[in-house]
Amino acid sequence: MIFERELHRGDLTWEQRKHLLELIQETARLASQKDSEHKRHVDGLLKKVMVGVGSGLALAVVFVGGRILTQGKEEPDDSGES
Repeated sequence: MIFERELHRGDLTWEQRKHLLELIQETARLASQKDSEHKRHVDGLLKKVMVGVGSGLALAVVFVGGRILTQGKEEPDDSGES
C-alpha cells in the first residue's frame, strides 16, 4: 500500500508519520465497512433466490400432484372387477 511505503521513509516528522497512520486506519475502516455492506447485499440476494427456488419447487409439486390426481380420476379402477 502506498501509505505504508511512505511510512517507511526516513525523512518524515512525527506529525507526518501520525497522519499516515491515521490514513492507514481510515482506509482499513472503509474497506471493512464496504466488505460488510457487500456481505449484507449478497446475503439478501441469496435469500431472494432461495425463496424463488422454493416457490418454484412448491408449484411444481402442486402441478405434478394435480396431474396425477386428474389422471387417476379419468382412468377406471380395474382392481375391483374380475
